[in-house]
Amino acid sequence: MLQQALSLGVSSYLLKVTAEPVQIEQILEGVKNELDVQDKGFFQDQYIDYSLIKEQILDDFIYYRKLPVDVFADYVKRLKMRLTDRGLILAVIRLPNYDKLIETIQDEHGRKLRSMLLTIINKRLASYDSGEVQRDTPSSYLLIFNYDTAIETQAQEFLKNILLELKTDIQSSLEVDIHYGISSQFDGYGKLPEKRDEALADLEKWSQGTTNPKVEILKKYVSEHFTENISLQSAADFAGITASYASHLFTQYAGISFTVHLNEVRIEKAKQILKTSTLMISEISRKVGFWDATYFIRVFKKYTGYSPDEYRKKVIP
Repeated sequence: MLQQALSLGVSSYLLKVTAEPVQIEQILEGVKNELDVQDKGFFQDQYIDYSLIKEQILDDFIYYRKLPVDVFADYVKRLKMRLTDRGLILAVIRLPNYDKLIETIQDEHGRKLRSMLLTIINKRLASYDSGEVQRDTPSSYLLIFNYDTAIETQAQEFLKNILLELKTDIQSSLEVDIHYGISSQFDGYGKLPEKRDEALADLEKWSQGTTNPKVEILKKYVSEHFTENISLQSAADFAGITASYASHLFTQYAGISFTVHLNEVRIEKAKQILKTSTLMISEISRKVGFWDATYFIRVFKKYTGYSPDEYRKKVIP
């Protein structure tokens, strides 16, 4: 009991069996008060995951555009994000061959890889005391920085240097390469969504030097038909090429497989429906193109780390 009390950091303990009843009562009351304080701190530290709150705020503002700019700015301050609304610049980094990577490290749901990447990236950002990172899709991450200069090329060079350092960090830890795209510099949080799109466009050019019209047709087909029972074959038929050639082109120019892209589109839509409706999981599954709810749940967990029900309970307030 003595060791237990000391391990809890309790400053008073009944060391004397001869203590008077009043003294015992006073000591016990003091121990109770100390434990109450420690319990409150324990529960605050253990059960409030600020990274999840931050992730949800960034999701709602950048992807779903549900938050007004002033509300988002207030959250930035309250959550102590390392951002201001001046001199912003944004990058998207992507892991090519994501499926092969999680298979190689035996990480079925991608949780271990996500945790490792966020640790590597946050460590690098902490060394600059600047910037925030957000998972964009299972295979890509969004980085937001501030750089106080009126010369845009300097801001881009600054970010490129950080990305090259990250490239080295990730290659050293995971033995994989990364591709990245960078936006132009801008002021105002309200431009974050459009600058993300700009960085994504730059990523596609950086990855292969140019885009491929057939890949753009394949992506367009997915965006317009993902709610249907589509496949690589049906997409290839739409683009007027063979399935094997479509698979090769997509991996070469998009950096991920056609199936991963299709699943990412479906899961992102499912997350949006989960946040904005009370539909049953089986209904959501059908709305995003999964006719087998069990398979949908398995894929959702692989791409987000949560089952759809867990996502609703833990990520959505």
